[in-house]
Amino acid sequence: MPDHDPTVDGAPCWVDLFTTDQDRARSFYGALFGWAYEPGNPEFGGYFNFRHDDRWIAGCMGKDPAQAVPDSWSVYLRVSDA
Repeated sequence: MPDHDPTVDGAPCWVDLFTTDQDRARSFYGALFGWAYEPGNPEFGGYFNFRHDDRWIAGCMGKDPAQAVPDSWSVYLRVSDA
């Protein structure tokens, strides 16, 4: 993920992957982008962060395959006031 200006409203500030296969996501994005990951915390449902060059890049959350929504990325946009 490129550097971003944290002061600009509407700028992307974080991304999360919602997936049925966290192991495959770790392997795929590690090979594709060179991302490492921090082990997930069971207290938070196994949610973990991807890292690149000592920076957090994205988060990843497991999803129940029975859920009717596809695996997807969510992009969060910065706002100064919500």
